[in-house]
Amino acid sequence: MEIKDVLSIVDHTEESEHAFRYAAELARQHNAGLFVSCPIPEIPPILYMATQFNRDWLEVLVEQFKSEEGRLFEHYTGIGSEIGVDFEWWSEQGDPQGIVLDHSRYVDLIVASKSLDSDRLVGLSGAPAAFLVESKTPVIIIPEKLKKLQPPDRIIVAWDESSTAAKAIRQALPLLRAADSVQLLTIGEPSRSNQADDHATMVAYLDRHGVVAESKTVKPGKSAEQEILISEINASNVDLLVMGAYGHARIRELILGGMTRKILQAMPVPVFMTH
Repeated sequence: MEIKDVLSIVDHTEESEHAFRYAAELARQHNAGLFVSCPIPEIPPILYMATQFNRDWLEVLVEQFKSEEGRLFEHYTGIGSEIGVDFEWWSEQGDPQGIVLDHSRYVDLIVASKSLDSDRLVGLSGAPAAFLVESKTPVIIIPEKLKKLQPPDRIIVAWDESSTAAKAIRQALPLLRAADSVQLLTIGEPSRSNQADDHATMVAYLDRHGVVAESKTVKPGKSAEQEILISEINASNVDLLVMGAYGHARIRELILGGMTRKILQAMPVPVFMTH
């Protein structure tokens, strides 16, 4: 796999701008096209029919949404000129989640701010889950207040021998090849007696694909897995985590719940996820 198309999703927040800058640097590193999705919310028809709402007021609200889209276009055009990156602007009016999901199907990688998951103003709350489940497109979630807006040099891969972890590794290969350091990290007791062979096999797989990786296993002890993971990231000065998203039944609702949500809430570095 190569990264030829990177999608950045923008809204009115400062975190969105950080995600855009990160996406732009990734696109530059991989000689990829950069696409920017900026959906314009529409007013649900039921509000037009409701007597308690003034139709003229609703029309003004729609124009405000369109005006904000124009302001964002000018803003991000200026940032693109500043950092020397061109992009294609994708903007439509309608259901924001549906629009961005449609855009996500035509790219290799999505870069989104963590704050997007709680965006209720534009209507993109829960969008990262939709990307992972419905478009199957890998996503890099950018944490709030990230200082290093550059492609990753040191990467930890959360390896639990699962199919989702293996898929995450395959889809992250372009990033892993470009990194200076890659560590295959397992937290917990061996799931089977030949785990060491399993690690060696995955390290050999990475080597065949041009990635030099080391393997490490950490016993959980009394700490929660996400706490150990964050500790390992801080100790190794890592700047990207690669992992498969956890989730089982009712996956649309649960994919960013449990372990995955805890990791995203506390993670100090961007997280590459796939499902």
